[in-house]
Amino acid sequence: MNESVELKEPALTGGRVLARNTIINLAGSLVPLLVAFLAIPALIGNLGTERFGVLTLIWLAVGYFSLFDLGVGRATTKFVAENLARRETDALPKLVWSSLGMLFALGLAGALLLALVNPLLVSHLFNIPAGLRAEATRSFYLIAAALPWVLGSAGLRGVLEAQQRFIAINLVRIPVSSLLYAAPLLVSLTAPDLYPITVALLGMRLLEFGSYACLCLGSVPGLRQPRWPGRAYVRQLLGFGGWLTVTNIVGPLMTYLDRFLIGGLLSMSAVAYYATPYDFVARLAVIPGSLLCVMFPALSASFSTDGPRFVALYRKTLGCVVLVMTPVCLALAAVAHPFLNAWIGPKFAAQSTPVFRILAVATLVNAIGQVPYSALQAMGRPDLTAKLHLLELPLYLMLLWTLARNLGIGGVALAYLARVVIDTCVLHRLAQWMIPRNRVSGEAATRSALAAAAVGIFK
Repeated sequence: MNESVELKEPALTGGRVLARNTIINLAGSLVPLLVAFLAIPALIGNLGTERFGVLTLIWLAVGYFSLFDLGVGRATTKFVAENLARRETDALPKLVWSSLGMLFALGLAGALLLALVNPLLVSHLFNIPAGLRAEATRSFYLIAAALPWVLGSAGLRGVLEAQQRFIAINLVRIPVSSLLYAAPLLVSLTAPDLYPITVALLGMRLLEFGSYACLCLGSVPGLRQPRWPGRAYVRQLLGFGGWLTVTNIVGPLMTYLDRFLIGGLLSMSAVAYYATPYDFVARLAVIPGSLLCVMFPALSASFSTDGPRFVALYRKTLGCVVLVMTPVCLALAAVAHPFLNAWIGPKFAAQSTPVFRILAVATLVNAIGQVPYSALQAMGRPDLTAKLHLLELPLYLMLLWTLARNLGIGGVALAYLARVVIDTCVLHRLAQWMIPRNRVSGEAATRSALAAAAVGIFK
C-alpha cells in the first residue's frame, strides 16, 4: 500500500510533524497576503475605483457561496483522519468519492442559484454603475461556473490535511492564492475589463482542483476507480457538516453586525474609525488559524484512538496560542496610539485608539477560544458550538445595540470583547465536559491570558 496512507497515528500527531506543518501553513498564508498588499494598489490604478470595487465583490462572492459546501470539506478532514488513525484505509476511496459527489452536487446548486440571482445582484442589490453592468453580469456567470470546482477543491484539500501533507498543500496554495491577485494585475495591464480577469480567476480555480486531485490520486490507493456515494457516508458527512453550516452562517453574521450597526446608528466616519483597527487586528487570526488547521486532523485522529494523546495535544495547542498571541496582542494594545498616529494621523488616532486597544485584547481572547472550538469539532460535537452561537446571537445583538447607542464605537468594541470572553469560557468548559476522565488542565494558562488581556485594555 502507498506509504502516505499507511502512516501510523503517532506520525500524524507527532510534535515535530505538527510544528513543521504549522510553520509551513503560516508561510502559506503570509505570502499571498504580501502579494495582495503589493498588487491591490496597482490594480486600483489600472481598473479604477469602481471596476476594482466590482472585482472585490467577485472575490467575496466566491467566498460567500463556498458556504454551500455545508461543512462537508471539514467533515472530510475529520473522518479521513479518523480512518487513518484506525488504519481503516480500505474505506477511504468510498468516503472520498462520497464527499466529492456531494460537494459537486452542492456546487452545482450554488452555481444555479448564483446564475439565477445574477441579474438582481448586478442591477439592484450591488448598485453597480450602468457602464459596468454588462461585464459584471458576464463575470458573475463565470464565477457561478467555478463554484463546483471550488467546493471540490475543499474536499480534496481536506483529504490531504488529514494526512498532514501540508507541504504539498502549500505548494499548491501559495502559487494559486498569489495568482488570484497577480493574474488580475497582469491581465489588467492589457485588458482593463472584468471578464478576462474573471476568466483568469476561473483558470486558477481549475488549476487548484487539478493539482489537489493529482496529489490525492497519488496518496489514496483505489481512488482512481470512481465510486458512487455511499448512503452511510453521505449521512455521516452531512450530520457533521450540517451543524458546521449553522456556525458558518451565524459566526460571520455576528462578525459583521457591528459595522452594519455603526453605519445605521452612528455615521460613516464612525464606521471608518472602527473598521480600520478591526481589519488590522483581524489579520492576526492567521497565526492561530495556521496552527489549528494542522491540529484539527491531529486532534480528530487522536480522539478516535488515544484519549491521553488528545488531551496532551489540546493542552499544547492552548499553550502555544496563549504563548504566541499574548505578547503580540498586548504589545499592539500598548502602542496603539503612536502606531495609529504614525500610520494614519493624529485625528484618526484620537478617535480609534480606545477601540484599537479593546479589539487587540478581543483578538487574543478569540484566538484562545478557537482551540476548544476546534477540539469540540474534532470530538464530533459541532452541534455544541452551533447551539452556543445560536444562543449568543440575539443576546449579542441586544448588547451591541445598547452599548452602541450609549457609548458609540467604544461600546461596540466592548460588546464584541464581552461576547468573545463568554464564548471562550463556555467553549473551554464544554471541552472539559466532553473529556470527563481526562480533565484538561489549561485553565491556568487561559486565566493568565485573560487577566493580562484585562490589563491590556487600560494601558
